[in-house]
Amino acid sequence: MPAPTCHADFYSEQTISDPVRMYNEMHGLGPVVWLEKNKLHAICGHKELVAALRNHQTFSSARGVSINENVNKMIVGSTLNSDPPQHDTTRSITFPPLSPKALPAIREGIEEEANRIVERVLKNKEFDAAIDLAPHLPLTVVRNLVGLGEYGKDNMLLWEQQRLN
Repeated sequence: MPAPTCHADFYSEQTISDPVRMYNEMHGLGPVVWLEKNKLHAICGHKELVAALRNHQTFSSARGVSINENVNKMIVGSTLNSDPPQHDTTRSITFPPLSPKALPAIREGIEEEANRIVERVLKNKEFDAAIDLAPHLPLTVVRNLVGLGEYGKDNMLLWEQQRLN
């Protein structure tokens, strides 16, 4: 039985500005829908999503999970874009310091980082999320949580840009 068709554009400005309406429309059609304008299926039901995520033989992530093939090529082999046993190995290394159980031990450091951002924003009287916030999380908090510390701090964005070129 084919999935019901949703005619809305998932990536339209209207959807991006009011995603809840789109999510409700999709979910109202069924647990899996065909997004006609985007040419892809979306899993809307929690039970169905969990089942798909646990079935890597049918729903493999090894070739990528993005709808953009260039992005998939860049991050194949990462924790997100891999299947067991590779996924389990990388996740066992990166997940423990990022888990909810680890939060109390790292909360103070994250709050200190957040306070530094707020102080900088208030001092500058301007804030560009793409410049001042987006790179900050992976370049400080997450880098420290996975044990990189100060290693590569000044080069991480440069390395990423070179990798993308």
